[in-house]
Amino acid sequence: MLVVILSVFILLSCLPDVSPSGPKDSPLNLVLDHNQAYHYTTIEGTVTTTDPEIDSIQVWSKRDGDDNWDVIDLGKGKDNWYELVDKTFSFMINANDFPVGTYLLRAQGIGNSAKSSEKQLEVLEVEITPILELNVDGQDVENGSHYCTNKTVDATYTVDIDFHNDKLKALFSEIKWKFDYTGNKTISREATDTPDTFESSRDVSDIPTERTKNGS
Repeated sequence: MLVVILSVFILLSCLPDVSPSGPKDSPLNLVLDHNQAYHYTTIEGTVTTTDPEIDSIQVWSKRDGDDNWDVIDLGKGKDNWYELVDKTFSFMINANDFPVGTYLLRAQGIGNSAKSSEKQLEVLEVEITPILELNVDGQDVENGSHYCTNKTVDATYTVDIDFHNDKLKALFSEIKWKFDYTGNKTISREATDTPDTFESSRDVSDIPTERTKNGS
């Protein structure tokens, strides 16, 4: 009996998915550099005003379907109020601070709802699929199936990754993968690649009689 375990480790960059926010449309204006972001990325925001009475702001969030707004702690501020410098305040938010879902972000000035600005933010989960394929003497062996013979055979294992879409793939700066084989002998292969240079790695070895494959 043979068992193969595939492990994939991910190193992420901070390149969020892109979609620009809308134009300025009020005396107080909130702009997000992206209105979609995957976990493990950051969102940059900027609040500007043309109203000389607005000298400080708060930033709030509300999940789609909820009634309550929650103030966001952006760091150095008194009671989560932040002073505008030259009528501008810039901040960064970690997408990991939000469960997956759709949110409204609100920049609030002087406690007057007429002097606020809202933008939508969608937080997405990072999901990739490791793939392990096995071919024995030209025949594909699927999960749960067996290939039996009395002779020595060549087994080709192919390691691959499904990123599901190009936007998610663009988040990764490096992919570290490891292939472990335990059977009539022990084999281990590992490497670090960028997504653009990542190629399936093939390991060919002689194995006897019955074999099975597992991927995780």
